[in-house]
Amino acid sequence: MTLAPRRLEWTGRRDVAGWWVPRRLGQARVLELWRAGAVVYETDAGWWLRLAEAEGLRAPWCATPLIDLDGLLCGCPLTPQEREAATGVFARPEAGLLTTLTPEVTSRVDPSTWLDLDALQWSETAALGPPPRRAVVPDPVVVERADFGVPDPDPELTA
Repeated sequence: MTLAPRRLEWTGRRDVAGWWVPRRLGQARVLELWRAGAVVYETDAGWWLRLAEAEGLRAPWCATPLIDLDGLLCGCPLTPQEREAATGVFARPEAGLLTTLTPEVTSRVDPSTWLDLDALQWSETAALGPPPRRAVVPDPVVVERADFGVPDPDPELTA
């Protein structure tokens, strides 16, 4: 069944649970959006990024935000009828139609392999002085009412 959602983008502040990043935006954008615990799936057209925890963000966005609609990470608002008809785990609008995807069909990728650390140079370091001394914590001072010349309160007030 072909699904043509009425609204093609999210607006305002949303709890973003993932991102769709088209290939034209590149791996650098995926790395920018990636957070610890996130999972990235690659397709021919781009990357699906599922965050470990939703983030509250405000439009406009640098990629297509995916909002969790009862287990479907969707890149556009859907009516209840449209949601019932949508299958898969990820969904996004493309050319006016809803494209869905189930992660088993795609390949999961590790974005850390995209980082090129060859340009980094390691330098030998040496301390410039002795380590700082340990902080000395003084014993707590107990202050009594009598130290200020204030008599003990009436026993009836303390009961």
